[in-house]
Amino acid sequence: MPSEFIQRQIDRLLEQAAEALTSFEWETLRQSTGAILKLDPGNGDAQALLKVAEESLGSAAPPSSISAQEDAAPSPPTQKPPRVQPTSFVNDRYTVIRFLGEGGKKIVYLCKDTLLNREVAFALIKLEGLDEVG
Repeated sequence: MPSEFIQRQIDRLLEQAAEALTSFEWETLRQSTGAILKLDPGNGDAQALLKVAEESLGSAAPPSSISAQEDAAPSPPTQKPPRVQPTSFVNDRYTVIRFLGEGGKKIVYLCKDTLLNREVAFALIKLEGLDEVG
């Protein structure tokens, strides 16, 4: 169990990691979670967030190789081509603010509902792989 001081540092780093996650700053997320794992190697939150960062950066290095990665020259990440982000949905009623995430069946955007004047999550169903019945 980490001391109170170390736990406060871990909590601060987890906050930084959460901010990096919501703003899609994958390298910052990787660095924050790497620091957490140096302080607390069994931290499950940091391990999960590190996996997200590495997948998003296009690498699959295990958490134990973080220090080797920091010392090595950075290599360009291999990523999928960027998705073309729509600007609005439903005849401009929902204006896209930013991309939130993607699952197996949906893509989710943070949007502004111009009719009700509030922010909403807009889930767009993926059509890839669906037949006519789907």
